[in-house]
Amino acid sequence: MTYHVDYNEANVSSNTSTLVQMDSDGCSTLTCHKCGKKLKNLDAVEAHHISEHSVTELEEDSSRQIIETICGSGTSSINNSENMVGQIDCILKVLNVPKTLACFEEYRAKVKDNAEKLQKKHPRCVADGNELLRFHGTTISCSLGTNSSSLCTLDYCGICQILRNGFFTNKEFHGASGVYTTSTSRKAFESISIMTSHERPFARKSVIVCRVIAGRIYSPLEEIEEERADSEFDSLSENTNGHSDAEELYVLNPKALLPCFVIIYKQQTDKARRLGGSAQA
Repeated sequence: MTYHVDYNEANVSSNTSTLVQMDSDGCSTLTCHKCGKKLKNLDAVEAHHISEHSVTELEEDSSRQIIETICGSGTSSINNSENMVGQIDCILKVLNVPKTLACFEEYRAKVKDNAEKLQKKHPRCVADGNELLRFHGTTISCSLGTNSSSLCTLDYCGICQILRNGFFTNKEFHGASGVYTTSTSRKAFESISIMTSHERPFARKSVIVCRVIAGRIYSPLEEIEEERADSEFDSLSENTNGHSDAEELYVLNPKALLPCFVIIYKQQTDKARRLGGSAQA
């Protein structure tokens, strides 16, 4: 049975209609355009896309080479003393649903609007919300990327939790909670703690390449709570002098981050983990 709904912008929230096939008579056939699955309603369409089609693997082409260059790691070995980032297993492109993209742009508009109202103008915030390219480290505990584009439901699989539910504040910075991001993939990689056990035997490290609306960055650390009460700052960092080159940036609102690519690294051996630990010491 094929389900139909009248198609108009009023009843298709955030252009979810782009995820389904369209009839020529102006009706929307609720059929996934990727796999052909029939779906009952628009909420089911969005949930299906997130669960089954959130990512696609980048092949060995120019796009993958660009991401490897951005990450500064390529396929270098963990044994390389100059670059202690692990060996890449695969790179996935994130296919965000229209609702996620709309939420990201709405947050940008809010940051720009707030910046316009300030007596002291910040050109980057007014122009684009001070958008930066940042890295966020987390774990992966499933087979995503290994001939599979389906997200798992494991609560300890960081990648799938983020792709399903969005980012979450994961670190505290002098009394304020934020989403921890870094200026390099290496720093993000080193920030990940892996806990393996018989219940979690396949945990690996992964790094998400993100677009981030950093907004106004507060630094140095003094009077954080007082400044945050005025809602003038959107991110926190140390020793940035208000600029955008912070090695570590704590983004106060998870809506400010949009995942673009996922780099999944091969599982490290005990020897590689020891080498990595000694290099950081």
